[in-house]
Amino acid sequence: MSEVIGTSSKDKAQQGKYWISSSLNDIEKIIVPFLLEGESNKEIAYRLGMELPTTKYHMRNICDKLGAKNRTHAALIIQKTFYSIGFVFFL
Repeated sequence: MSEVIGTSSKDKAQQGKYWISSSLNDIEKIIVPFLLEGESNKEIAYRLGMELPTTKYHMRNICDKLGAKNRTHAALIIQKTFYSIGFVFFL
């Protein structure tokens, strides 16, 4: 995402929100609220009725797409982006 000089922080957050939501696929978007709640891969797999390796695959994709080092970093990126514009995930 390129930096635009003179862009307000709210505009940057909106751009970040669009970038995150457009880069994640539907399953990854479903996993995000569970990630934000701090649930383990095993818990997410059980709640969504998927195999653990599948959950791990999607979690790794989320981290890769966000440029996150790990799931905690991914959650922080998502929280900073969405909460800065007043968006909250609901389960």
